[in-house]
Amino acid sequence: MTTLLEHLDKIKHLIPPAAELSIDVLEGGYSNKAYCLSWQGQARWVLRVPGLDADDFQISRISEKIALTKAQEAVISPSCLYFEEKTGLMVSQFVSQKPFEWQVNHQDFDVLRLAKTTRLIHEMPSNQKHYDLKKVLLTYLLNCKKKLSKDSLLRQEVDFLEELSFSYLENISAYDPVMCHNDINPKNCLADDLHFWVIDWEYAGLGDALFDIALIFSSHNLNHDQQVLFLKHYDASLDANQLKNDLINYQLLYKMREMAWLLLKHLTTAQDVEAIQCYHAFKQEVLSDIEQINQAQS
Repeated sequence: MTTLLEHLDKIKHLIPPAAELSIDVLEGGYSNKAYCLSWQGQARWVLRVPGLDADDFQISRISEKIALTKAQEAVISPSCLYFEEKTGLMVSQFVSQKPFEWQVNHQDFDVLRLAKTTRLIHEMPSNQKHYDLKKVLLTYLLNCKKKLSKDSLLRQEVDFLEELSFSYLENISAYDPVMCHNDINPKNCLADDLHFWVIDWEYAGLGDALFDIALIFSSHNLNHDQQVLFLKHYDASLDANQLKNDLINYQLLYKMREMAWLLLKHLTTAQDVEAIQCYHAFKQEVLSDIEQINQAQS
């Protein structure tokens, strides 16, 4: 296992001698470990140490780097000073803005910034990767099966999720692919009154703009009026009523993707209790959402 000192040795051209360097763990990272590197009393860089197997989780580090470069050019992501394509080890500029909380209740000002930033992302050039939601979700589940013992109780959860997601995946409408982030959740948005950044481009790729939008609607807890406001400032020509079914379908699929990701995270990370707890929380949300949809349609 590579140690923190070995990682620091790779970026020694960017940092002062160890005696002058202060290193603090940044809380909130779930996929990766992050450290704040400071000297002379000032936070300077963020060191990201990837914690996931790129093959298991369908991550292309080269594609991530391309997306990150384009996001920096659009001034929507902090500057990257070092990126190791083989491992994903990265050093980026420290910014003082904080991520939103999962239970965020946005003001309209932030809804407008989300809409503007999402539009900028969707106008970025390709990073040479296609993000096929059906393939990603089913590959996560297949990788889970490979890591499960025959008598594991989690096999029932994998089978349940595979069966549940199938009909919703088949309901995905045809779309023209655009550059998408595919994970613009509250923890990947750093903001204060002046600045708004989007981080974590591991899953960026050509996909359906509506999936990005539905993910934002769901993870950022936007109410109906905020969703209408978002669409108006993202693209005034869009009709919220016409998109309703696709957005509802994608919001469910976003949660199912998270469930599959969490099962795989639990199986690939020793003693990761939090992942399975989050899985069950998402499961209850999905079942509740489906019940409400069925009631509304009956």
